Amino acid sequence: MKRFSKLAALLIGAAMIFAFAGCADSVTDPVTNTDKTDSDYTLPAPANVKAAVSTKTVCAVTVTWDAINCDKKHNYYIYYSTKNDTSSLKESNVAVPWYFIYDGIGSYDVILPESGTYYFWVKATSGDYNTISSDFSEASNPVAFTFALDAPTNVKAALSSKKLNTVTLTWDAINCDKDHCYWIYCSTKNDTSSLKEPNGEICSYSIDGIGFYDVSLSESGTYYFWVKAAPSNYSVSTASSAFSKVSNSVSFTHQDLPVPTGFKVSAEGDRIELYWNSTKAPYYHIYINTENNSETATLYKSDIESINTDNTIEGINFIRHTTLTSGTTYYFWVKSADTSSSDSPTSGFSNVASCTYGSE
Repeated sequence: MKRFSKLAALLIGAAMIFAFAGCADSVTDPVTNTDKTDSDYTLPAPANVKAAVSTKTVCAVTVTWDAINCDKKHNYYIYYSTKNDTSSLKESNVAVPWYFIYDGIGSYDVILPESGTYYFWVKATSGDYNTISSDFSEASNPVAFTFALDAPTNVKAALSSKKLNTVTLTWDAINCDKDHCYWIYCSTKNDTSSLKEPNGEICSYSIDGIGFYDVSLSESGTYYFWVKAAPSNYSVSTASSAFSKVSNSVSFTHQDLPVPTGFKVSAEGDRIELYWNSTKAPYYHIYINTENNSETATLYKSDIESINTDNTIEGINFIRHTTLTSGTTYYFWVKSADTSSSDSPTSGFSNVASCTYGSE
């Protein structure tokens, strides 16, 4: 009887080990009472991978798969190719986390850059740190995909009444309830041969079907504007609509930027707050130094976009900045600026304001 009980215990232990195979993270071997780690296991590949043109996301294919049978946390990576082999795969640039799995089924909409017939594969990885991964799944069914994205329409431009050196651009957003990126282009000529991207990629700026953006400019002239739409995780050079029709022309005269006034700083512990009177500039640049000398100050932050143009006070909070040394006195200045670029036209320096970082 004792021999039978011992054999049964060994069989149960072996079954428990087998049950853990394919599960990431450390578990205990019930027979030897030793820990098994990620390197002791392999993950099974996801099965039953299927693909179909998405009915919800523009320019996308919905990929589904059976999640691996394990109670541990796993992430999934999706790959695709226009060939039915894994020699030329592209990654979809997204990790589908374990909490996106419902009733044992994984699902994700993969946005694609161009038309073609596509195949998909899925890999599973272990835990939060992806320390081990499965082999590729079997290829999905082929999907015939056509890239189609409408160009934005009704592009209009007008001088901003709220910000200096700014043109407000509006357009009819493309007809889809999903996020898109919009790219703004401008030129002093009414053609697309010499376009500039004054502010780069603009994502999901639309309300009630109207897209909008404030374009800051640094040179006087008559300007024309165009807009392109792109899927939310692709640059316009990879996948985009055609250009919109050209906007109306806008005659723009650059204005000198006022020096900010009323600049002050307050500090409490590792929290620093900076405030100044609004100049209606599109952006502000913050400078910092450990001595009271603006000429040797360093540009600390340049992407402070004006948000309080209807009010009198602008401000920014610095919270727990590890680049600052506790107990050190810092001196700050602010400038008005046309853009967030370090070489943007700016005003002169504001008055100086100082504080000791980390003081109570």
